Formats: sequence, structure tokens, C-alpha cells
Amino acid sequence: MFANLKAYLWQAVCVALGAALLYSGWQWYGAHRDLGLCRQQVAQEQLTSERLRGEITVQNAKVEALEKERLERNKRLDLALQLASSKTKTADAALKRAEKATANTCTEAMPVVNDILKGLRR
Repeated sequence: MFANLKAYLWQAVCVALGAALLYSGWQWYGAHRDLGLCRQQVAQEQLTSERLRGEITVQNAKVEALEKERLERNKRLDLALQLASSKTKTADAALKRAEKATANTCTEAMPVVNDILKGLRR
């Protein structure tokens, strides 16, 4: 009787151990499958990240080029404003001199007109 009990006990231990091994194997299989899926997702994310990094690099290059163009445009604008200011000053000076001039004939007026035209050309 004790021998039969001992045999049943060993059978129960073996069945429990087999069930534990089967459950453990099933969990390992699930973990391996999930690991494969995670590796695929990571690879896709890395490709997306690399593509986005490339696009950001292109965008940064375009922004830098626009900044250079803006600086050049501002330099040209400053030069144009300085030139216009200097021309305005010379034209204003010529007009002030012309206000004081008096002429009765065309011959007397021509030097004043020439002075105004020279002031506008400078």
C-alpha cells in the first residue's frame, strides 16, 4: 500500500513538473515571439528616425541659406539707404543754393539749373 502511494506521489510530482515545464516553455515561446516583434518595431523606428534626421538636416541647410540671403538683402538695403540719403543731402543742398539765386535771363539761370541737376545725379 505504501508502495502504491509512493508511486502515485511520484506520478503526481512528475505530472506537476511536466506541467510546469510545459507552462515555462510556452512562456519562453511567447517571450521569443514578442522579442522578434519588438526587434522589427525598433528597426522600423530606426529607419523612420534616420529619414527624419535627414529631412531635418535638409531643412536646417535651407534655413541657414535663407538667413544668409536675409543678411545679404539687409546689407544691400542699408547701402541703398545710405546712397539715397547722400543723394538727398546733395540735392537738398543744391535746392537751397537755387532758392537764393535770382536770374532774369536764361543765361543767368543755366548755372543754377546745372547745379541742381548735378546734385540730383550724385
